[in-house]
Amino acid sequence: MTVVVACSHVNLMEEPINFENPTELYRLLEDYKSRLSSQNYIDLTDAIGYLKTVDTKNYKLESYYQSINNKSPIEIIKMAELTQTKSMSFRSQRE
Repeated sequence: MTVVVACSHVNLMEEPINFENPTELYRLLEDYKSRLSSQNYIDLTDAIGYLKTVDTKNYKLESYYQSINNKSPIEIIKMAELTQTKSMSFRSQRE
């Protein structure tokens, strides 16, 4: 039983998240909360929050939703990590 549960978490992390509007995204996240491990859920929601903050600062909220739609949780987390790395690199070059 434990192996099946672990496998289902891995598969869910690789499946694209598809949504029509922001409300549906947050409804899906509530469903994911019970289906992912605590750490995977925290990583996913942190990544989504970080990407939203970055795009909102650039007045690109609509492109934010488009950029994460049809992406898997793993892809969303990697996008956030890459965005953060680029941002930190840019800041260190300016200092």
